[in-house]
Amino acid sequence: MFDPIDYVRMLNAALTLSTLVYAWKVRASFAARPVHDRFFTLAGLGCSLILGFGAIEAIVSDIPGGARVLLATPFHAWMLASLVMIEGKELENDRN
Repeated sequence: MFDPIDYVRMLNAALTLSTLVYAWKVRASFAARPVHDRFFTLAGLGCSLILGFGAIEAIVSDIPGGARVLLATPFHAWMLASLVMIEGKELENDRN
């Protein structure tokens, strides 16, 4: 049965896949970034992947939703926004 919270889970899964795409785009400059940037980016990416694939598993297994699903959405959006800003900064640096 399709639960209304599954729409939020699909958004979380889409944000996770987008995060993977942007992480792949910024991988070339990753080693040149400061250590704290790399640490927080890897930690955020790992959490985003775990939460995103948990959302996909919950949709497939038809597990009832709860507050965790809603709380994960801003985290996914924050991680994706961070990677988009990193890529934007790289593109700006390439132009200069």
